[in-house]
Amino acid sequence: MISMQTIVQKIESNNLFAGTFYGTPIERSSNAIGEYSVYEENEVILYFIDRGEKYNAYLFKTSSTGMEKIPGVSTSVKILIHIGSRHKIKRLKSYVDDLKKKGLNLNELPDGFFYRMNALLEEKENNISYNKLLKRYIKT
Repeated sequence: MISMQTIVQKIESNNLFAGTFYGTPIERSSNAIGEYSVYEENEVILYFIDRGEKYNAYLFKTSSTGMEKIPGVSTSVKILIHIGSRHKIKRLKSYVDDLKKKGLNLNELPDGFFYRMNALLEEKENNISYNKLLKRYIKT
């Protein structure tokens, strides 16, 4: 059985930057647009798109059953978190940094963890704290 692969493009130009912050590619190469990375199925990836005044971050899972498209990503994926403000993107990045520091593999966390993290990022006041979220899903 052949596993599905997803190509994620890195783009750097005067008015556009797109690239990954988290994810473990099985291959890296380049084309006319720039560098790209190839990922296996069920890999969690954090991908940023900066168009100058417009920012987007997508934390998504590569999936043969994914139905959502992201610019710069070759196949449909399963979006777990989508954030469109600079401040919330900074918070998302700090949460992912913290998970990495704790030695956690994001691929092993259930989708529900990320859906709740997305809700946490969207709240103006954190009714559920990040630490409570971790305690609910991760045994320390």
